[in-house]
Amino acid sequence: MPRRSAKPANSGPSPDRREQENAQWRQDVAKLSYEEALQASDLLLSHLQNDDIPLAELERAHRRGQIYLEHCHALLSQLEQSVLELDGDTMATKDPTDAPA
Repeated sequence: MPRRSAKPANSGPSPDRREQENAQWRQDVAKLSYEEALQASDLLLSHLQNDDIPLAELERAHRRGQIYLEHCHALLSQLEQSVLELDGDTMATKDPTDAPA
């Protein structure tokens, strides 16, 4: 008798469904400030510390947490760039036409 490969009962969403979820989460997270995204990731981490989380939910939470962290990193990078562009004397944004030749 041939063996059938058993698929786990709750293996999580299909790859297409994961991409749809990720795209929706990215849209939702893009609206958050740095502080809001950081708070959401902290709440997610608290939830993940629960030992009763099913594996599929754990995988989804990990993906969502990754999106929060990517968003926070992007916001910090933007802020860092704007700080680097400040004139040290006036603390105003440097005029790119004033760059030394």
